[in-house]
Amino acid sequence: MSKRLFCKIGIDPDNIRWYCMPDGMEMGGGGMLATTEDNLRLMKLYADGGVWEGERILAEDYVRLATTNQNDSSTEALNNPEASDNFLGYGFQIWMCKPKGVYRADGAMGQFTIVSPEQDLLIAINETAVGAHWAQSTLNITWDFLEKVGGGDIGGRSAKCWAAGAENAVPQSPKSGIPAAQSHCFKKSAAEHTRFKAAC
Repeated sequence: MSKRLFCKIGIDPDNIRWYCMPDGMEMGGGGMLATTEDNLRLMKLYADGGVWEGERILAEDYVRLATTNQNDSSTEALNNPEASDNFLGYGFQIWMCKPKGVYRADGAMGQFTIVSPEQDLLIAINETAVGAHWAQSTLNITWDFLEKVGGGDIGGRSAKCWAAGAENAVPQSPKSGIPAAQSHCFKKSAAEHTRFKAAC
């Protein structure tokens, strides 16, 4: 996976950690630890249809299926009623979201990388949300943010600039008083996307 995926999209394989079973095999269905930036890079690959800097890495059909509803997830409401965004459908390891056309990778305790194709926007969030209520609260705040961003201007700054700083990416919830999540938000343009040195 390192040479065929990680190195091609700028993820340093030495940054990746896996939970392993007693026999040393990676768990596979979960337990991979990555940086917020690396999560963003992986979802940028999906947002760009499986192509990175002109090279096809993931099959176009696979990306289309992975990022659209393939599985009815409404039964999750029975065991996890607070996570309302989880009831909207599931692709291949990717959840569908309340805003139409938006999808996300979703890790434990509120690790989200959200793709909003209509706004040409990706948002990566790294938080410690103990319980579905807090993770869903972060998603609700993010949906409010996306609605405000629209595609235009916020307070004289572009959406990209408004969301670029960790302290500004997701506004603090006025009801909960929870601090803003650590977040990185970039437009998808290859020319504007920050390049990071990878040890590949």
